[in-house]
Amino acid sequence: MEGLLKELARMSQTVGKRVDYIQGGGGNTSVKLDGGLIAVKASGLKLRQVTEAHGFAVVERDTLKDVTAEQGFTPLRPSVETGLHALLEGRFVLHTHPVYANAVLCSKGGALRLPDIMRGIEYITVPYRNPGSELLASVKERLRPGVRAILMENHGVAVTADSADEALRVHELINARCAESYGTTRAEFDEFYAAACKTLYPDQSAYLDLTDDRREIMAAVMFIHHTLRNNREEARAIPPESLARMANDESTKYRKTVLMGDAHTQDNCQLSIVNCQLLVSPRARALAEKNGVDASLAANTGPEGRVIERDVRDLMIKNAPAPFWVL
Repeated sequence: MEGLLKELARMSQTVGKRVDYIQGGGGNTSVKLDGGLIAVKASGLKLRQVTEAHGFAVVERDTLKDVTAEQGFTPLRPSVETGLHALLEGRFVLHTHPVYANAVLCSKGGALRLPDIMRGIEYITVPYRNPGSELLASVKERLRPGVRAILMENHGVAVTADSADEALRVHELINARCAESYGTTRAEFDEFYAAACKTLYPDQSAYLDLTDDRREIMAAVMFIHHTLRNNREEARAIPPESLARMANDESTKYRKTVLMGDAHTQDNCQLSIVNCQLLVSPRARALAEKNGVDASLAANTGPEGRVIERDVRDLMIKNAPAPFWVL
């Protein structure tokens, strides 16, 4: 089990550190363990926070019964997409919300690009359905043996493979082809994201109240619009009735609770948000707060995946000139 969980953590962190692939607490990953169990990223957590010991729930594949505590891990709520992970046949599943694939999947004309983009990869496309049971039922209707990629309109991509490396390779290939099809690059997104993070006038600061998660999501949405306009394509919005159902969905409310950083999460999580979702040492937290640094962006090199003071200092060195530090 330990080796598989290490691979799950590596796969999760690899994509989770890229804003062009994952925004906020979006996306999820899983690995099928021996004994009919699945380790799946916990709801609302960020993929870059997953380690071999934290950040996931363990469920029975056949029943989806949560057995995280029985397996000796901190109880966390399984992803709303756990049923989808159990359904797919590969040992590893990687599900993301990448700006490149989502440009195709959010475009009214994007389907015309798929035969070339997906050449050599067995895949299915699924019309928009809300995450959870609606999406799972739609995938079940279309799934066939040998499928390695699920393309979900207005949502994202799921890749299944027997190794983490193969899942990452296919995921990267799909997105590279999507980017090439639209004439864009990762460097262009990085420039777009950096610009989107800048405050241009007072009302932006006074009224938007953008957290790092919200900036990531806003930048991704605007980049997709930008890419589609440059290619003279029209975006396809999620139907209002689907949005209304999602707004009242308990799992959506839960994920918002986690990301908003309330003092305590619901259901299984018994610790504070910081300690449950991201272990941060007191000195690291104090240093991050003094300097306005998001500790979740730092590496977590301490014991049990904890962010320690050195991790925050390394992040400061990377992102800010020394005269602005408060040590």
